Amino acid sequence: MDTLSTRKMSTTIDALPYDILFEIFEHAASMNNFHISKWKKRLRLLAVCSRWRHIALDIVYRYLGITYGDCEWPFAEVTEDTQADEPKFEDLETNIDLVGELGLSHLVRKLDLTIYYFTNPLLGLKTVMTRLKQVSSIWPSVKVINITAECNPALYGLVSRDVNQLKASITDLVDDMQMVLPNVNSLISWSNNDNALVRRIVGELAERYSSQIARISANHQLQTWNPQSALDTFSRFTASQQKIVGNELDEVDKLQEMLSSMSISDLEHLGYALANLAIISASGSLKESMVVRFEAQVPGEILPHNILRSGDEVEIIDMSQGVQMPKHAKKKSRRLIGAVTKVTGTCVIVTFPRRAKIPLTLRRNCAIKVVASDLAYRRMLEALQKLSIWKKARPSLHDVLFGDLDPGFDLTAAISDDMFLDQSLNDKQKRAVNLAITAKDIALIHGPPGTGKTYTLVEVIRQLVFQGKTLLVCGPSNISVDNIAERLNSASDILFMRLGNPVRVKPSVLKMKSNVNGSSNSNPVNGDVKVVLTTLCSSGCPKLSKLKIDFDVAIIDEAAQAIEAECWIAGIQAPKVILAGDHHQLPPTLLSPHNQSIKRSAQSPKSIGSGDLFTKTMFERIHDKFGDVVCQMLVTQYRMHADIMHVSSKYLYSGDLVAHSSVEQHLLQDLPDASSAKATECALMFIDTNRKKREVADKELPRHAKQGKQGNMPFSKLNYGEARLAIKHAQELIKAGVNRKDIAIISPYNGQVRLLKMMSKKVPGVEIGSVDGFQGGEREAVVLSLVRSNPKKAVGFLDDYRRMNVAITRARRHLCVIGDSYTLSGGSKFLKQLLKHLEARGTVCKL
Repeated sequence: MDTLSTRKMSTTIDALPYDILFEIFEHAASMNNFHISKWKKRLRLLAVCSRWRHIALDIVYRYLGITYGDCEWPFAEVTEDTQADEPKFEDLETNIDLVGELGLSHLVRKLDLTIYYFTNPLLGLKTVMTRLKQVSSIWPSVKVINITAECNPALYGLVSRDVNQLKASITDLVDDMQMVLPNVNSLISWSNNDNALVRRIVGELAERYSSQIARISANHQLQTWNPQSALDTFSRFTASQQKIVGNELDEVDKLQEMLSSMSISDLEHLGYALANLAIISASGSLKESMVVRFEAQVPGEILPHNILRSGDEVEIIDMSQGVQMPKHAKKKSRRLIGAVTKVTGTCVIVTFPRRAKIPLTLRRNCAIKVVASDLAYRRMLEALQKLSIWKKARPSLHDVLFGDLDPGFDLTAAISDDMFLDQSLNDKQKRAVNLAITAKDIALIHGPPGTGKTYTLVEVIRQLVFQGKTLLVCGPSNISVDNIAERLNSASDILFMRLGNPVRVKPSVLKMKSNVNGSSNSNPVNGDVKVVLTTLCSSGCPKLSKLKIDFDVAIIDEAAQAIEAECWIAGIQAPKVILAGDHHQLPPTLLSPHNQSIKRSAQSPKSIGSGDLFTKTMFERIHDKFGDVVCQMLVTQYRMHADIMHVSSKYLYSGDLVAHSSVEQHLLQDLPDASSAKATECALMFIDTNRKKREVADKELPRHAKQGKQGNMPFSKLNYGEARLAIKHAQELIKAGVNRKDIAIISPYNGQVRLLKMMSKKVPGVEIGSVDGFQGGEREAVVLSLVRSNPKKAVGFLDDYRRMNVAITRARRHLCVIGDSYTLSGGSKFLKQLLKHLEARGTVCKL
């Protein structure tokens, strides 16, 4: 450094390499031999290269103690005798400093608020609020606000707690601004930094202000600096998505080969088939789908372990002659294929097309086999191929999602309180509706458990139809789409077309008068039909494309449960997309081990860079890119007792989730037929097995299941002691008068679910299932068996906070958790906090 300090800087500095220039610059500053006025040109040189820009800013602010400024270039107006240690407010028309020489008689009409977050953003916001109050008497005339924010790379290391503190401080700042600036009609927020935290800060200011000031009319937008070109981002995105989908297709191909080459007996061992079944009942008419109930040939016998779930496509095999692979099985025209409607421990209910013919021999001895379809993945690849054409047809949405264009809003389209069709919506739900309506390109509705996301979406649909828009409404599953159809049907007389395979659609939806597809005499496309409801996969079907409908908006519910390529099947069909979901619940299922490993590495705290951009869902990616600018979170939940909700609210939703007064303190004992008992008087109960009920591997799975053609299938886990405790607790609830249909027993492990179903005769009518299969469901009482109990404190995928979030938010009035506190104490932070909360607020029973 001594050699560097003796260099002649006046004539050679501009030609020096940036690294040498930086060393000279840093040394001069450290020696207190630093004159800003002599270094302006040099500093601007550093700014040319984005790599050095923030380093230059860091040094200036570190050594001179400058924390805030108001000029275009942070230190352009600072001399060696002057330091800007306070925020400055400047009238854009007169350039008068509002906190300096300005007298109270000056009427300010335009306000420029510039905040630089370099050393202590919380202190800066506090200072801003102080200045607001000092000059508030001159602000009622302000009609235009420009908000600018920028921060340095040091803020990239902020933890979640600091972000929440920033958000709280910004909320206070906006509330103060709204009280003293009642006449604002134009708000523009701006940032020249790509830091996600800055975007969140600026977006929070803009979103809160624009959603609460009814007279605002001009666009509010967030401008961010993006170091990557849109073309590069888009090409890398499509290539990565195609690879992800290709990996999934490879797994489907392997599964199809296995299903076609293995015997029913071997497939049953792996859970892909059920043999020795009989048809117990069949209902339906020629005008409806046929619903068939299958049970074991031995009455009341528990069915073997299987992977069947509602919505799965299955084939029925005739086993009457002992033939396990009939010769005609591969002939599609002869195959009897249906969709699983319900699976219990003793039966499987399958829906078939209305013209299906079931042979008499099949009724006495048959098997059910899973059918693997690659249709969805092929449509994903088609959608990705069409994206290059779509970006030319929809340049605005493309540039927002993949380029440098900021999301736009038409605030003149916002509706007032008296224009809402559903007046029961709360404030945040109404804001979400307005956000979705005013967005020009993209909008997100973040719906944590029980917050009324579907009701909010129905209001969005009704308002857009009222504006004359044509909508494509989708979800990743038929259940999600049918839920919207049922709510839409009960809330309005809007005609819609429910497009899809009839065997996968709820019979109640098919019969709805509002569903034009329910009548063979109705033309599905006419001037009165403005809404098409279908799954994401079916939105790419030939039938829909032949209708040649020009959709104005594509709405995707449960978007966080679909990989992004699947969302684009619907997304390419409209210039505007509205997503609804919750990225803190279970993500989409990935079949490919390679994709699963990419996902895990991307979620690792050590993962840095843009690689995880392509492993996130569309909902996550857009939420991370724009934050609250395009997203409104619903915060009032109408399901859970406050104690059940607490951990998820505090650690996943920034403490913003609150229980509505109607559910805040409700308990089982408040139900009509329930009596007062230990379990009915508490919202939380923790049965601590205290290392006395150890987990075991599911020995009933055959050994070749781990090394078969399916790949490395691990043993599942089960815990006999916990299973008995879960059944016993359910029995106690029934004895106390709780309806069996209001109780569910769930577990994250399929082995435990299978064991519980084998014991289900003791609690008939109580639903038993996996946590993953119960997402979206709810019961008055939920018994959760966590299974894991071992000396090493290994908790497996209980460490996945999203799975645990789903598990503990299914209960309305009572949640009973059964687990080993010793083992759980070795889990994730979320698991530890759950354990701590159970012990602090729950009724604890130690064995």
